[in-house]
Order: sequence, then C-alpha cells, then structure tokens
Amino acid sequence: LVTNLGGYGQFEYDYLVAAEWAAEVTAGRGAEGQSFDNGHGGTYKVYSTVAAAVTQAAIDFASTTPAVVFVCGGTYAESVVVGLNQYVKLVGSGRDSTVIGGKTGVSVGPAIDATATGSRLWISSLTIESNDSTSGTASAGLKTTNGIIMFVHDCHIIGALGPSGAAQYGIDGDPFGSPAVIQNCNISGAYGINMG
Repeated sequence: LVTNLGGYGQFEYDYLVAAEWAAEVTAGRGAEGQSFDNGHGGTYKVYSTVAAAVTQAAIDFASTTPAVVFVCGGTYAESVVVGLNQYVKLVGSGRDSTVIGGKTGVSVGPAIDATATGSRLWISSLTIESNDSTSGTASAGLKTTNGIIMFVHDCHIIGALGPSGAAQYGIDGDPFGSPAVIQNCNISGAYGINMG
C-alpha cells in the first residue's frame, strides 16, 4: 500500500497502525500483525497500537535499517518504547489528527521513550502529548537522552501539569547533546523542554 503524505510524496511503510483494527481482530476478521501485500512487491503489517508495531519492528529490522510505522488518525493513549539500537520512523497522518500519549495511570512512562542506547528516532506529522503518572512522578511526551540521534518534524509537542501535580514535560532530557533536529514543531503547555 502506498500513501501520499502531502509534502512527502509517495511513501511506503512497513507497519500500519489503526485503532479501528482492534474491532476487526475482535470480530475475527483479522489478527494483530497480519501481513498485507503493498502492491509493490512488499508487505506491511497492521496493528491497533503504536507500541505493538514498534516492538515488532525491533524484531523484524536490523539497527541500520529504519522501520517505517505509519500511524492513522486517532488518539493512541499509550507508552511506546524505542529499543536498544532500534531505528524507527513514526509518521502520523497529520499533527491535528494523530495523537500519541495523554495516558493517565500509576507509574505511566513517557508517550515515547527513546532513551535506550543506540536508538534513532524520526518523528513526523503527529502530536506527542505528555502522559500523567498518578504516582506523582514526572513523565513526558518524548523522553530522550544525550547520544540519541533524533529528527522531529511538523509535530505538536504538549507538556502539561498533570492531575497528579507532577510536571509532565513535552520533551524530557537533553536532545541537543547529540545529533538532533526539531523542525517546524509547536511546543506548548506549562512544561515544554526539560534539559536537566
């Protein structure tokens, strides 16, 4: 399947994430991770959560090859972990229509955790909203650390004071101590970037 993503032209992906896929799985009309022909000699797998697609990508792809995950419009209130030496490209259907984060719960981690050694992350066209850990510990939308190669483009990154009263940063960590680009992004909320 080839999708036109506005300024990115024709774009093939390895994983398609659609929240509606869960209903298809429940009804017995599909399975998480089911493969489909992309019409161009390759395949892609379908998941209902971003975390499941990124976890599978760590298994399917070598660290030098980027796994491309296209996330359909919707809200994905979850925690996504980019693994050790994993190279992931997360592409949403638009920063006004695709949201990752906004989850509330005990000891909830960041919406996207890219702190593992050797992680490389490319994020485009989505909103990253800080998760809120009701235990009162700080969380984040995007958690990173020095040494992570990162490119974030055309995103809305939201940090807020969560219901627990702890700071929920949009970006937590030092994304600028290593090769990092944050371009054409709107960073908003009470807590934007924590570089401490």
